[in-house]
Amino acid sequence: MDAKKYMKIKPEILYDEFSDVLYISFGHPCPGIANEVEEGVLVRTDQETGEVIGITIIDFKERYMPPPAVSIEKSAQKIIPEILKQFNA
Repeated sequence: MDAKKYMKIKPEILYDEFSDVLYISFGHPCPGIANEVEEGVLVRTDQETGEVIGITIIDFKERYMPPPAVSIEKSAQKIIPEILKQFNA
């Protein structure tokens, strides 16, 4: 899977501050199958096509935003290619 393909699509990024969970969707959010690439990092795929439809990251700020923190969106954009590469490994 080519990470560049997904970077061309502006992902929808939602952050649940209470739970510290980041949700990234490529296209309209929809149900999928979760594939854990590492503890707390899930890549969601379409159950029929196998295409990546999103990423869910538990403990996002704790993992990816050490001080001094930048915006959640910038941090998310930075880690998307890395996570997709892990998924394809």
